[in-house]
Amino acid sequence: SPTPTITAFGSVYLNYFEGFEGNLAQLLRNGSWDTTSTLAHHGSHSFTDSRIGTYAAGITTFFQTPPVILGSSPVLQYSHIAIIAFGDIGYVEISKNAGASFTVLKAYNMTMRPEWQDSLASPADWYTDAFQLSAYAGDTVIVRFRLVPNSTVNTDGWYIDDILLGDPTMSATATQSFIQGWNMISLPFEVADGRRVTLYPD
Repeated sequence: SPTPTITAFGSVYLNYFEGFEGNLAQLLRNGSWDTTSTLAHHGSHSFTDSRIGTYAAGITTFFQTPPVILGSSPVLQYSHIAIIAFGDIGYVEISKNAGASFTVLKAYNMTMRPEWQDSLASPADWYTDAFQLSAYAGDTVIVRFRLVPNSTVNTDGWYIDDILLGDPTMSATATQSFIQGWNMISLPFEVADGRRVTLYPD
């Protein structure tokens, strides 16, 4: 059968932390997602879909983490402010097949938290959410933050900071090392018919 279309980007990580203070070359993104110094959970920057004004009507945008090989007790944690209009949705999604398909972990708009309902993002509005990812232990995963505007009323948007994907006891990002020439790393993923296969990139 045909191989599913997959999308992956960046290095392969063993533990991933993103505070949006430096180089973002490892992130796959579309639309107008970029850093802003207007609001930050820690440090001086966060990541937002609309640095100036409101997000665009009817245009879905996203950014996603690079692949992370999860250990035995993985978590996803992030801090955010979701000034997303009623009728629009911000999805947090996870993929274990290199982006061929995603599972929704949670959906947000401004009705989810009382501090978001005034339509104004402020430093007191940051909320930290966390998920146990034990069902994905041993998998190589990608996490995607996707904004889907369905309404004609557009608001300030989504601010995201301090993403942790992996082992919460590790204090820093860790990457999988490679050397020049051939390298072999097993990246298990499931294809559409349910078979579990292993991809060996160079």
